[in-house]
Amino acid sequence: MTPFRADAMTGVRFGRRGGKPRAPARLRLAGLFFAAAGAAAIGLTPAHAASLQVTVAGVRNAQGKVNICVFDTEEGFPDCSGNPSAPSRRLPATVGYMLFDFDVAPGVHAVSVLHDENDNGRIDTNIFGIPREGGGVSNDPPARRGPPRFAEAVFRLPPEGGQIFITMVYP
Repeated sequence: MTPFRADAMTGVRFGRRGGKPRAPARLRLAGLFFAAAGAAAIGLTPAHAASLQVTVAGVRNAQGKVNICVFDTEEGFPDCSGNPSAPSRRLPATVGYMLFDFDVAPGVHAVSVLHDENDNGRIDTNIFGIPREGGGVSNDPPARRGPPRFAEAVFRLPPEGGQIFITMVYP
């Protein structure tokens, strides 16, 4: 006895357990497609993305990489490795200005930038914990002891998108 049989007219297969009908794979896939399309039509898709353009000014040399990440919570801020889900970019440094584009959900965000001059993937500090490499955050808050706080760097991105400027600060 074969484990499955197919109805010659409909292509519906019947399994061993109680003879319950089972649709062919292509019909199941079509059903999933139409269910997803219907969900999109009634608004059950993720939030609309807004364009965020970040201009980083004052990059002092072309050594290493510039790391930038966009946070929507204070988790891990300002260290990009502290929140792996934060959208980020890592590009070769260029002197002067650098432009970065992100598509993120509208709302509250903060941006952090690090010029990793020796390209070792981390913030280098001296014996007192003061960074040796340049960095910056959105809103360019004044320097103080310790890393900048999320609350100082937060801004609201409208649904139509926006642009922010960050000035690099070097020791």
